[in-house]
Amino acid sequence: MKREVDVLVVGAGPAGLVAATRLATTGARVEVLERERWAGGAPVHCAHRGFGTWPHTRTGPAHARLLADAAVRAGADVRTGVTALDWAGPRTLATVGPRGAETIAARAVLLATGARERPRA
Repeated sequence: MKREVDVLVVGAGPAGLVAATRLATTGARVEVLERERWAGGAPVHCAHRGFGTWPHTRTGPAHARLLADAAVRAGADVRTGVTALDWAGPRTLATVGPRGAETIAARAVLLATGARERPRA
């Protein structure tokens, strides 16, 4: 199946989610792909406080939920358990996830895969 969106964000960590939120508020059709089961990136695994703005800090998981919820409320489609496999053409990615294999084309692709990303191929 091939679909098209305005912006495809690869990575649902803080940077990817904030970018998706801002882009979706402009009316862009935004889809976020995250290979992990939960959106939020590294903060999901940080139980300590200190995320957010002082004096209203929160734990990493709470901050991750806040960012993911904001992206969804803004209109972004945040999909977890989806792996970007390879480029399938200009601004087009081959993916696999709960919906099976898909090809997603976009007017723009934003790579927000985090500081520890390693290619799987």
